[in-house]
Amino acid sequence: MKKIVSFLAAAAMMGFGIASAQTRFVSEEPQSRKALLEEYTGIHCGFCPDGHARANALLEQYPDDLFIMNIHAGSYADPNPGEVDLRTEYGEALVSNAGVGGFPAGSVSRHIFSGKNTATDRGSWATNVPKILAMASPVNIAAKGTLDWENRTLSVTVQVYYTANSAAATNYIHVAVTQDNIVGTQAGASYNPAQVLPGGKYIHHHAFRDFLTGQWGDAVTTTTQGSFVEKTYTKTLPETIKNVNLNLIDLHFIAFVTESHNEVLNACKVEMEHKNSPNHYIKLSNMKQALDNTCDNNIRFSYRLETAIASEPITSIVFNYETPSGTQEFEYKPEEALTANKTYSLETAPIAVTQRGVNQNVSMKIAKINGKDYSFETNNLVEADGIKLLALTPTHDINVNIWQDKYGSDITWQLQEIGGSVLASGGPYPDLSGNTTVQRTSKATLADGCYSFTIYDKNKDGINTTYGAGHLSMTDANNQEFMTHDGKYKDSLRYLVRFSPVSNEKEQQAYHTVLAPNPANEYSMLSFELPAAQTVRVRVLANNGACVLDLGNKNLAAGKQNILMPVNQLTEGLYVIQLSGEKLNLTQKLMIVR
Repeated sequence: MKKIVSFLAAAAMMGFGIASAQTRFVSEEPQSRKALLEEYTGIHCGFCPDGHARANALLEQYPDDLFIMNIHAGSYADPNPGEVDLRTEYGEALVSNAGVGGFPAGSVSRHIFSGKNTATDRGSWATNVPKILAMASPVNIAAKGTLDWENRTLSVTVQVYYTANSAAATNYIHVAVTQDNIVGTQAGASYNPAQVLPGGKYIHHHAFRDFLTGQWGDAVTTTTQGSFVEKTYTKTLPETIKNVNLNLIDLHFIAFVTESHNEVLNACKVEMEHKNSPNHYIKLSNMKQALDNTCDNNIRFSYRLETAIASEPITSIVFNYETPSGTQEFEYKPEEALTANKTYSLETAPIAVTQRGVNQNVSMKIAKINGKDYSFETNNLVEADGIKLLALTPTHDINVNIWQDKYGSDITWQLQEIGGSVLASGGPYPDLSGNTTVQRTSKATLADGCYSFTIYDKNKDGINTTYGAGHLSMTDANNQEFMTHDGKYKDSLRYLVRFSPVSNEKEQQAYHTVLAPNPANEYSMLSFELPAAQTVRVRVLANNGACVLDLGNKNLAAGKQNILMPVNQLTEGLYVIQLSGEKLNLTQKLMIVR
């Protein structure tokens, strides 16, 4: 059995605190602080995943200015047999110093915002982080490191420069190690579904593993304006800490300087150089559907890409998107080559959806980097559910129909041209005396283009609740529904709405369109004439705009066309046949009877 040596002991044996003679890389310009969130958590803490989600949201908001350490301590962190043990020898002292009264809690830069303790509840973090970021710092900190994969040797050099006098004669340098992608159990995991794996296991991120500099840091005694200090810490990383493998690729290193045991004056990420490692390693995370302002059949996702290792600049990445309609490949070529130790916020290429209005799982992974196959599976896959609510109206005059529930005062909505002005709006409405509904109807006239319809609920529970089964619809000038929704949503619901100003009736006449039989039972034949050859897409839409039958793209020659509509697959009701092409946007209503 290999003996596991503590970080501090190993650092001491290999030259703890010995200065090196590197070129200065710390800035000498006055800077604002960067924030450190020490999150006190545990695997048996039911509300801790909500804290994880809140911390992740803040990290997404401040990706370059916030650093997170999830400190597992207290009774909630005690593992049962077979569970991962994420505790450290430093956790209990950190919890005591912060004055933690309950879990989850967190200290933002160990600053006392009120009272006498640094620990605050999770609801305060979003307010406290920007307060720290707005503060000036008397000291700048920067750190660089080298990690040799062959012998697991780590070396970190920290530089600090004082742009003003510190309030304390002695400050302390800290270097912390955190680890991502530790799979284990977690109570209350449903509060943070983004980190739940199929089968219920939980992925722990930002888990604090150890300090290279001991419990309270390495002392700095020259803290006046103009002072420069450099320290180097080296050690050999163990293969495991407690019962958790210390996977090198999942490690992060944070350096920070404190005024005492509290008050983090500044923090930074350790820029790591990897030796004897893979040429490239990229981490994908935070895949979310982007706000899609296009009235087409595509959805887009945003995601975060971290270049953990890049031995050479990255000029090309080939992504594979797995969708319900198959694999789609996309090659991303950045305007400027991607380099190591950087985080980028990117967006996918448009991804075609097979059916509007239905959640679809889309996953993305890297297939190639710079033309070479990329085989890493860990951190090479992100997933998200996608949905696009798109309604097509055959007439330019429409009605917006809303059946409010009891609390109409919670409801507002607007219909807005994409990139333009608000065309129509409504609410708030009067509250009702009982748990019932009342219909509210507003008229709007659409011009050519794409519109967004958004309905909001101030109470964040939608309009279909125990206070009344509210719902909504849109109808055309002939009082035919082309969009319906059951009113079950949270804070808001968004539809895209499109109309082509060319009169559908005139267009039908121009193309000599005939749909027969109509009403239909088993089949219907759509006949029309094309003045010139073109590619035409044929789809059948339900009243709510959802595509229920897609016959795909057809390369058609000029002249008369006959397309058999297999309506035997459809249930009874009213449908819209849509023909779309480069110069064609035609709809025809079809009634199915049984």
